[in-house]
Amino acid sequence: MNVNGIITGNGGTFTKAGAGTLRFGSAGNTLFGPINVTAGTLQSGTNGSLPDVAYAISGGTLDLNGNTNTLDSVTLTNTGALITNGGTATVTNAVTMSNSSTFTVNGGAANLNSGLTMNNSSVFTGNANGLPRSPAMQL
Repeated sequence: MNVNGIITGNGGTFTKAGAGTLRFGSAGNTLFGPINVTAGTLQSGTNGSLPDVAYAISGGTLDLNGNTNTLDSVTLTNTGALITNGGTATVTNAVTMSNSSTFTVNGGAANLNSGLTMNNSSVFTGNANGLPRSPAMQL
């Protein structure tokens, strides 16, 4: 499903649940609460289409789809995944991974301003252009 208009919201939590892909197709979405992905995929449709908020990915996937997005923070749990697919993820606050979650930088970049913490069989995979630059990387 594609959402091509501007998405706005003031507080509250946005949750992507259920199988399938939900694509945010417009830049400038202004949700002010956290975003949860519990199943399926939340996908960026263009640069800046993912709001700069906290993301909790638990069992689902956040896919940058080759686009550049700034995210406040990312928590990956229970096989949750963040993939760049050629895009650039700039995460202002920490990325925390646990319970077999994955963060894959494939053909893009990851700019992690506040570090990466990994536990419980989590996997970070990056290429030469996607190595994290951060003050703290705990493995």
